[in-house]
Amino acid sequence: MSNHIFWLCSYPKSGNTLIRLIIAALFFTKDGVVNLDLIKYISNFESTRNLNFIKDKNKNDFNNLNKLEILSKYLIESQSKKNLGLKEDFGFFKTHSANMKIINYNFTKVENIRGFIYIVRDPRDVIISWSHYANISIAESVKFITNKDACINWINSENSFLDKKIIPQVFLSTWDTHVTSWIYQLKKTPKLIIKYEEIVEKKKETILKIIDFFENNYKIKFINIENKLNNIIKTTTIKNLQKEEKNKLKDQKLSNPFFRIGKSKQWKNVLTNEQNKLICEKFGETMKVFDYI
Repeated sequence: MSNHIFWLCSYPKSGNTLIRLIIAALFFTKDGVVNLDLIKYISNFESTRNLNFIKDKNKNDFNNLNKLEILSKYLIESQSKKNLGLKEDFGFFKTHSANMKIINYNFTKVENIRGFIYIVRDPRDVIISWSHYANISIAESVKFITNKDACINWINSENSFLDKKIIPQVFLSTWDTHVTSWIYQLKKTPKLIIKYEEIVEKKKETILKIIDFFENNYKIKFINIENKLNNIIKTTTIKNLQKEEKNKLKDQKLSNPFFRIGKSKQWKNVLTNEQNKLICEKFGETMKVFDYI
């Protein structure tokens, strides 16, 4: 294994999907026109198909992957080219995992990583977005984001051998622990940190920043870039993405749409003064780094 993973990482509901679409449009289209089918070019690492190899290694462990102490033993091995099904020199992979020791095992290792983009969002807006997406109250969302043991489920893939009743967990921890676990680690690895607020308020500048990052660090030259840039901007408006999502899932009951509002500072009209104070006290040091307070 050698530098074959480029991570797109973030705490949940921080803009990872939008960045995935932008990256996919830059690398895998001729014209930059975005549609939700482009997501297939950037796999979700936390997909249970990536754990199929464990069944032949240790069937008992395979049947207990819902336990973090079991799952964590296999995280590094699951990132091999073979177990990821990676045929190219490297691939893009989305993750929501914190980059830290999970039980006694690291989530990833530097030898695997080509580079990464970390997307960060004001935790007060994350609270609101997670509340809508997870169908929980704002108070419950506050508890979630401040929980040092917070986890979410892996995606259960159609081609997974894992029993649907066995649900592996993605370890997040608190918002600030998650952010710092990525931005202050892997110091010699090429990395780009993007604020969600920049994506929605300064999209052109953000895309140009992404282009410069890949050109400067990997000598990649993008073709037809002006046309791509214009089309990406036009086709990643919140209205267009909402329409795409509705059409793609028209045969499903969509109670929790993924693309909801796409705005920053929603928290000002939603959080109580006490909730705002709590978040600023708990996460203040990290929030100051990104000028959130």
